[in-house]
Amino acid sequence: MATAITRPPPADRFTMLLALAAGETEPHKRKDLTARALAAWRPRDGKLAKASAHYERGMACVDLHRLDEAIAEFSAAVALDPGLMAGFYNRGVAQFTLGRWRKAAADFDAAVRLAPRDSHAHAMRGAARSAMGDSKKAMQDFNAAIALDPQNPYAYHNRGTAYLGSNDFEKAIADYKTEITLSPRPAPGYEALGYAFLEAGRNREAAEAFEKALALAPQAPGACAGLAAAALRSGDMARATAAYAKAITLEPLFAQGPGRVMKDAVYWLGTKESAQASGKYDFSDKVAKDLEAVLRQLKKESK
Repeated sequence: MATAITRPPPADRFTMLLALAAGETEPHKRKDLTARALAAWRPRDGKLAKASAHYERGMACVDLHRLDEAIAEFSAAVALDPGLMAGFYNRGVAQFTLGRWRKAAADFDAAVRLAPRDSHAHAMRGAARSAMGDSKKAMQDFNAAIALDPQNPYAYHNRGTAYLGSNDFEKAIADYKTEITLSPRPAPGYEALGYAFLEAGRNREAAEAFEKALALAPQAPGACAGLAAAALRSGDMARATAAYAKAITLEPLFAQGPGRVMKDAVYWLGTKESAQASGKYDFSDKVAKDLEAVLRQLKKESK
């Protein structure tokens, strides 16, 4: 007599689609799969599973740089699962990226309450508090983040930025150097270190740091702008011209409303002849016009 074979029931469609989404690396496909999973969701699948689907969809939106959509998905996730620390944390990161400091700080507050020993939550709450001008509480968060995880490069970066903002250049330099040794992607650390050296008046070291940043990330406009300022202060006009021109080509916003570093970098760019003298950069008409516009603005401000 043949033995009957019991077949497992077909996989639940919601669960199957959510599993596929979690394993998908392409964000457009991941977003589509989570949408299909949510459409297939039934009450028997449970609210927590639905929260997971919204969370996965939010992360796909982050990867697609659709931050408002991501915030909506994370909001749906934490409404269904108020204990989802990652939902609050990543919604906070999205809010922070959009410059919504208070909303970001509130989300990081929730993340810290749910995971009080999470170093990244403390570090990001500190960054939000620092952006709001609460330097004392921000520093408490950065110190807590480092105490919880001395290997967290982002905590050192954020604390270094706070030190830089309070003109404590040596401590900023020390934190950025530590970040560089710990980070798997040290280019932002080298760029930040360059600005700290620049503020401290250590122009040669600033230029070296910016060069290291550009060796790792050649298309970083901030590092190009910093290198221009360092070269200018060292009297290397040709190098400053090339670096600043590349900076505003990569990021035209650098040619608008220049700040202190940019003012240094453009005061001497008065004529096309001085710009073309380097022979190291092919100045397009747009770049030349940008330089002239910035110079006119600066001359107007200095009167």
